[in-house]
Amino acid sequence: MRERRVWEVMTADVVTVPPELPVIRIALLLCERGISAVPVVGAGGCVLGIVSRGDLLRAPPAGAAVPAGLA
Repeated sequence: MRERRVWEVMTADVVTVPPELPVIRIALLLCERGISAVPVVGAGGCVLGIVSRGDLLRAPPAGAAVPAGLA
């Protein structure tokens, strides 16, 4: 049995977002595209990180007080 290669399972048409995009827009994008995460890309195409559905679920609502231990 041969091992599968990354190119066989990867998503080639990657959707990216800029770091200044509002969180609600990322949530809508994930739903609209049926994807679970998007890379956050800064100036020059540098990947800064990834925002996933789980990240959005764990994020406090806008304006909510964040407990001191989590800030």
